[in-house]
Amino acid sequence: MDKNIYYLLLILLVIYFAYKFYSKENIKENLENTIKQDLKDIDDENKIPNQVEITKLTIIKEPILLKYLTNTNHVTNSDKTLINKITHPVRYKLKFNNVRYNLHEMRILKSERLVSFGEKFDLEIHLIHRDERNNNNILTIVFPIKTQKNNEPSNLLKDLLGSIYDIPENNKFNVYNGKITTIDYNCFKKYMQDTEICFYAPTENKIHLIIQKPIFCNKYYIKRIKQVLA
Repeated sequence: MDKNIYYLLLILLVIYFAYKFYSKENIKENLENTIKQDLKDIDDENKIPNQVEITKLTIIKEPILLKYLTNTNHVTNSDKTLINKITHPVRYKLKFNNVRYNLHEMRILKSERLVSFGEKFDLEIHLIHRDERNNNNILTIVFPIKTQKNNEPSNLLKDLLGSIYDIPENNKFNVYNGKITTIDYNCFKKYMQDTEICFYAPTENKIHLIIQKPIFCNKYYIKRIKQVLA
């Protein structure tokens, strides 16, 4: 075989194996960098406090117009949340920022993210509304709940849930000891007076209007709700 051809083949083989080795190392390095970046992102997420300090949120100036009715008190306990679904949402109106919404459900859940001056709440009540023209746009009014220790507590939880013994366990309806009761959703209006209401938008199509002044409720109701939501 001609020496020149031999040397040429040898050079080509060297180039080929060098290329394979470099490609393999390059892929390995890129993969390692990707993994490192993913781990860094996860670590950064863990460092971000999962809290919403409501005293630092924007105070809304626009009026909130409500027109609520009564709804059958069928409260269920599902996925660590007490839920009352509205039978006829189109009858429950809310207007905010020139957009009309309908109330679809109420949820009571343990408070995990909301704080006021760094202090956590016990529960949250969410009134979840959907845009009349686009169901994907959601407006939620959030009522923070705290345990009352001194003065007379609010009767809100009793009005919503009836007897403390009617609060349902997980995946159950509440139990009625007598005639079927109803929830008058107009009871929420008074808790939106004499307080600031904060604006919070966790995503583009979700708006939270958070009542800044907490509602102080009976400690036995709060304790029982926490138990059934555990």
